Amino acid sequence: EKFFFADSTYHKIVPYYGWKVSKKQFTRVDESQHKLLLHANQFWCFSSFFIDDAKNYYGMSEMRIRPFRFFPTIIGKTNESGSSDPGVLNLLLVGTNYIDKGVPIALEAVRILNEKKDICSHIDIVGVQEEEGSFNRYATFHGRISQFAEPERFAGFFAKADIYFMPTLHECAGIVFAEAASYGIPSVSYRTGGVPDYVSEGISGFLLPEGSSAEEFAELIATKLATKKQRAEISKTTLEFFSHSLSREVFKEHATKCLAEIFEGEKC
Repeated sequence: EKFFFADSTYHKIVPYYGWKVSKKQFTRVDESQHKLLLHANQFWCFSSFFIDDAKNYYGMSEMRIRPFRFFPTIIGKTNESGSSDPGVLNLLLVGTNYIDKGVPIALEAVRILNEKKDICSHIDIVGVQEEEGSFNRYATFHGRISQFAEPERFAGFFAKADIYFMPTLHECAGIVFAEAASYGIPSVSYRTGGVPDYVSEGISGFLLPEGSSAEEFAELIATKLATKKQRAEISKTTLEFFSHSLSREVFKEHATKCLAEIFEGEKC
């Protein structure tokens, strides 16, 4: 039996990320994915953003496509989340690409929160270094931290965060949003790619249209998530969303049913 696991389709991801590939390279990989999808018993797709492409471009039957959500690699505990300083709104961004993960937008939004919205805020940025010659007193850059080599240190950033804020410009799937949700931390990002699969609007966070400005993000945070009461309310629904949609148990249950469909003839 053949299964194809992916969070994207090649035909759609190339223009989505703006990759520069030669016609020869595109054709080679594109033809390979055609064969994989057409001969697979099931396509386990980890982002609904690419499902239409699998059907309409690669010609895969919808009956063989199984939407999945990734489960998080770190899982929080309900009583762990929350700022250690109630007077500071702690935000967190984890990403290894300075521009693509929206670091400049996040920095500007936090500056606006402090200087224009009068909301004392700070953002921890894990995964990249601060640009040389720049300084932002509302942010701390921590560089690369391995969640596998230093799991407690990595998890500690989520444990103290009030909001996960990553205005990512491109995202196939969103494991990090699932990680934040496991702590009951609401996420704020763009409505792009696979993000809406992992952040439920008004339930586990808030999403803005692609192209929204730092000012719009600051306004959203100031309006929807600035108070402890607001965050406490959405934290409850975030944990519920995680439990029902993003947990490892949900993934295992879904995967078991889909495998049974192949090997035992049961419907997924």
